[in-house]
Amino acid sequence: WSFDKHTWKTLCTDCHDYGLFNKKNRGFSEGKQEIEFRLMSGNRILQEKTVTFFIDSKLPVILKTQPSSGSAINGDEFYIRYTEDNLKEITLYYGADKITKTNQECSSGKKKECLFNIDLSKYNNKWIEYQFKISDFASSVSSEKARVFVDLTNPVLKINSPKEGSSYNLRSVPFNITISEYSTVEYKDLKEKNPSWKKICANCNNFGLNEKQTIYLLNRAHELLIRASDSAGNYETQTVTLNVKSKSFFF
Repeated sequence: WSFDKHTWKTLCTDCHDYGLFNKKNRGFSEGKQEIEFRLMSGNRILQEKTVTFFIDSKLPVILKTQPSSGSAINGDEFYIRYTEDNLKEITLYYGADKITKTNQECSSGKKKECLFNIDLSKYNNKWIEYQFKISDFASSVSSEKARVFVDLTNPVLKINSPKEGSSYNLRSVPFNITISEYSTVEYKDLKEKNPSWKKICANCNNFGLNEKQTIYLLNRAHELLIRASDSAGNYETQTVTLNVKSKSFFF
């Protein structure tokens, strides 16, 4: 037999088999291998055959999975981070279902990431378990099972104040907002040159309902995009336009 068709090594002489009744092992390096076998009788070649195979002795390594156990999800957060040089496929098991991505969709290498966005409508308002399994061409490794709550319902946002199209003669504008579930509430002013989100409250179901709450706005027209986002990533947005025309007094 030979690795490269140049260096021949003898497996056995005057034999009828090799490794048939007694296990025989030979060491190979990682990766693709190609060896040639030759059956000889004296100096005469009776038969030749080439065999190719792949050596992968390293198990896949799972570095991180999301979502975390106990969290609320809507199907957009499934994620695995891993190291595997010869990836075959990654399977996500969730509830009674599964989905598989091949090495055409998730790449091989060190500290790679693969995302899964799935339809969880059949599991809405239910707890489910999920688990990842990552496979190379020789072995598989599974993550620990995690239990998560499926929430596909958007929060309902009700803006009592400021009113659409209203004008204020004070720069401290009163806000009164209620939300159907505990959420993070933010706003950004689309009239700004570089609009960015500003937090109104976190993990709240109202703002300014039980006691007066105000937000300081500049003297000009505003177009406020207000968003309520729950812990699963569901959200609702509404837009309110208003004017602030406060007067300055100088003495």
